[in-house]
Amino acid sequence: MSEQYQQLIIDRVEACIAHASSQLEHNFILPKVHFTQKGKIAGSARLQTNELRFNPILLQDNLSNFLDEVVPHEVCHLLAFSLFGKVRPHGKEWKTLMMQLFNLPGSGIS
Repeated sequence: MSEQYQQLIIDRVEACIAHASSQLEHNFILPKVHFTQKGKIAGSARLQTNELRFNPILLQDNLSNFLDEVVPHEVCHLLAFSLFGKVRPHGKEWKTLMMQLFNLPGSGIS
């Protein structure tokens, strides 16, 4: 996978975190970003370790979808955990953050 794509994802994660920090007046810590997700899953959030994993194979073919939806989706998992603790993965807190911060309907995909 191209390093350029990886950097675009990292930049988008940082932009999403900065946006959330500004909008919610909360200083969120930048997560570690890895490109080690495998299989049919586009991305995953490791809540306790503040890490995001993205699938490099799927990223290669779906860059715009990753930038527009997958990154905000996974970032919102970390934000929900940081703000509310352990909640349902695609529950009301997560869905509210998706809509409030990124104007995206919360769906359970990714």
